[in-house]
Amino acid sequence: MMNYRDNPLLARYVRELWEWNKKFSLTGAKDTETIWNDHIPDSLYLEEFIRNDPRGMVVDIGSGQGLPVVPLAVAVPGKRYIATEVNERKIGFLDWMAASLSLPVETVKILPKTHIGGACMITAKAFAQISDIVNWQKKHAPDAEVFYLLKGNEDNVKEELSRTAKRFPDMKDAAEKAVIDKFEKGCVVVIHIGGAE
Repeated sequence: MMNYRDNPLLARYVRELWEWNKKFSLTGAKDTETIWNDHIPDSLYLEEFIRNDPRGMVVDIGSGQGLPVVPLAVAVPGKRYIATEVNERKIGFLDWMAASLSLPVETVKILPKTHIGGACMITAKAFAQISDIVNWQKKHAPDAEVFYLLKGNEDNVKEELSRTAKRFPDMKDAAEKAVIDKFEKGCVVVIHIGGAE
């Protein structure tokens, strides 16, 4: 994992997020130290997954305040990042951060018929249950090949995977083979649904 505390792009991101948060309530963090201590390292736990994945495009669901998409774009700039969101103010913030930090991030406003084509990775942090994320993917990014999902309690994740397999029979095998990679404050759920592993 990159030495994120010394990275000037991440430092500017944290400052900007905190300033925008005063007007638009982008994060529930109580101060910038919470962002540094909790949100940035969680997001960067995905760094090696993204860096080592052969796919060139990352689609982040519910990008909101830019987590994990902004730290990942700073850490692994060689990929194309699609930040998806429904809220116009959050899209404005994401566009501002991408432009001001010269990041390979573009925003897409998600509407009922929005379609993002091409083989890609799906990332999400605290967005929804796994079955709802799969439902989103089927509607909006049907060519996605792998999920890297930041989740909390491992037991809850197992229940979510079981419900996903029941709701989507075509996902049963992928859900049963999902890898749960635990770290201090949660886990990453890796679900391969097609393409290279």
